[in-house]
Amino acid sequence: MEVFSTIGTPSFATPSGIDNNLFKLNPTPPADILWNYRLGNPTVRKHGQFQVNLPGNEVAAIWNDKITRVNNVDYYSILIFDQNGTEINRSGLSTVGWSQLAVGYFTRTSGEMEIAAVPKTAIDGKYPVYIFRRGYKEPQQILHPDNTDASITISTDASHQLVVSFGVLPLKFLLLSAKADAMGKTVDLKWYTKNEVNTNGFVVERKIGEGNFLTIGNRASNNKMETNTYTFKDEEPAVGINYYRIKQLDVNGDFSHSEIVPAKIGANLGISIYPNPVEKLLNINHFEADTSARISVLSIDGKVLISHKVAIGLNFSSLDIVNLPKGTYTLVYTSQQEKSSAKFIKK
Repeated sequence: MEVFSTIGTPSFATPSGIDNNLFKLNPTPPADILWNYRLGNPTVRKHGQFQVNLPGNEVAAIWNDKITRVNNVDYYSILIFDQNGTEINRSGLSTVGWSQLAVGYFTRTSGEMEIAAVPKTAIDGKYPVYIFRRGYKEPQQILHPDNTDASITISTDASHQLVVSFGVLPLKFLLLSAKADAMGKTVDLKWYTKNEVNTNGFVVERKIGEGNFLTIGNRASNNKMETNTYTFKDEEPAVGINYYRIKQLDVNGDFSHSEIVPAKIGANLGISIYPNPVEKLLNINHFEADTSARISVLSIDGKVLISHKVAIGLNFSSLDIVNLPKGTYTLVYTSQQEKSSAKFIKK
């Protein structure tokens, strides 16, 4: 193992770094709310003792977004919070995002713990392991500086020593699919896991449009080393694009997120008509009408026999078909976003 050291200097003058113009939060952070109501949900967070004069353990967290601004340039960084959720410091200022964290004693044997991080994308084709201390934007040490294996994973053993592995997936779990069913009214989620160790369960989260990710369900974990399969059905997705992710919970309170998967629910939820066969009045349940919504009745050869404009906002209509001859017809509902049809019999 080739190792070389690059000793940094504490660069973050104030405990949170927010009170000066050189080191502050990106003015357009993610929309979700975290402890201090200024940040979005982290992708990974780890508990550890990073400041010995504070009670309990602290939390180190990373985001998919650039959340630090220095001299009007945006960077990724590792934020550290106390047990009350107050930001106390930062580490690892970078133009490349971080994908993994591990906390423990790597260059030290006691005292404040250190943070190991792996870049999300290759740096000059390499995926090293960077060791940071609280308040240092430069690493104290770089491990595996020539590693080109993107599957590198980092963790710690019972003694808080660093464990580096190669040739395995960087995530313990993978959200494989999120798809709308044939009726377009529900979304089926499926994800697989491997090497579950000390997993406390899974939380299913959904975001609609530009909103926040909200919890819509939970799944207990199997905690088995072999491949595990989990499924979840969202019974009430919104019309449009729904975004899903899975939050893996560890027994010690740490968590990490899967990738985000979209599923589109079309405005066309179909139409239903009754009674069928019908003699006088045909009832139609349809999607909420817009400015161009119209109901038409077509003969078997496609000729338009009835055309009726639907008032805006209605999702139910009745159509008088008493004057139609006996036979089979097609009812067509059209709007700006959809076209649905159903056959009925006039008796």
